[in-house]
Amino acid sequence: MTKDIDTLRDTRAASVLTFREQIDYDARVATSPGIRTICEIGFYCGQSATIFLEVNPKVKIIGFDDFVYPAGEACYNHLQQRYPGRIQIERGLSQNTIPAFIAKHTGADGKYNGPTCDLIRTDARAEYELRRADMTLLQRISSCSTLILFNDICNVQNCHLYQVRS
Repeated sequence: MTKDIDTLRDTRAASVLTFREQIDYDARVATSPGIRTICEIGFYCGQSATIFLEVNPKVKIIGFDDFVYPAGEACYNHLQQRYPGRIQIERGLSQNTIPAFIAKHTGADGKYNGPTCDLIRTDARAEYELRRADMTLLQRISSCSTLILFNDICNVQNCHLYQVRS
């Protein structure tokens, strides 16, 4: 696991854990009244998920991630062991996994019977149009009181300028 963490440090220096203000903000949001289910698009290595799980013992996380980063799977396995039954990641691109997740929890009557997102945190696919599409998909499993946190969004014309390269 040390090798994976070293890879993580080398490939993405500016994670949520780099900024104390971001850690504090995420912790405050995760402990807001009524936050029980957090839907997270983009797990990466679970920095945000770790904050959420650590500060709120009632929180469960449903994530959507394609695990393109080498350390992601190891970090996910670690969080599953540390917080059993509180985190699940649907593997694959969100435009495929969110509809599949909804379908899995929809009855023959067409009603969604699964968990509802109290908080949505999106930290992947920084392109605006892809984020918008993800939000449209997540509307079905959200409510009018769902909080939404966007991270790393950028201007579509110049998004490539903000990509971290290894």
